[in-house]
Amino acid sequence: MAKYKIASIDYEFCFSSEVIQDDYSQEEYSKMNDFIDKWTYMPSDKDDRFETNVNLKDGYDYIDNIEELVPKELTDNDKKRLRKKIRESLVTVD
Repeated sequence: MAKYKIASIDYEFCFSSEVIQDDYSQEEYSKMNDFIDKWTYMPSDKDDRFETNVNLKDGYDYIDNIEELVPKELTDNDKKRLRKKIRESLVTVD
């Protein structure tokens, strides 16, 4: 069982201008968006376009390590801010 959970919508809102401050190329943004979609996309019963990490029963993402939620394309400073923001919404699973 996973150690932590975060509501997928809370994770999506972690990517604000106060967190992501550095400059990225279009290709880097595209890769980051694909990564984020895996953790936030809630497919309907007629939509199988994306592989999703969201538990469709409760809307949470379950993880063992916060690093699972950090796109590798981010700069070190943005990663640090993102980790801090994620921790605000992270819940320990009993």
